[in-house]
Amino acid sequence: MSSSEDIKLQEKLNKKFNVIYATGAGYKLLVVALGLASACVSSKGSTFRWDTGAPHGLLSAQGGGVIIFQKICQLAERGIDVENLKELQIRYHKSNDNVTQHNLQWCNEGGLVAYQDPSVLSTILECL
Repeated sequence: MSSSEDIKLQEKLNKKFNVIYATGAGYKLLVVALGLASACVSSKGSTFRWDTGAPHGLLSAQGGGVIIFQKICQLAERGIDVENLKELQIRYHKSNDNVTQHNLQWCNEGGLVAYQDPSVLSTILECL
């Protein structure tokens, strides 16, 4: 997790996880793909799809993935389980709609959650 992440989110995740801070979106996702971290959580759209595309492929091949943080927050609010993860995955073939700045066209709008094991998402939902 980035040290610039919202302090309330850090506190929530610290209830069930040992939160570690690192830089570089690609590095953080690779650490998850290697099994050295349970998940990578970012609530901000500060990463871009070129940062997450290759690690997302590695995670998908292992049964994991990269989903949009705001969508998992909506699941937490509605109490819906995470059965159908394919619909929540970040998509790479379509740019963001209604962006005010051209450079935000391919950002991971809504943040992200990268995971290797889908069961970790239930624990993240409990924290949120």
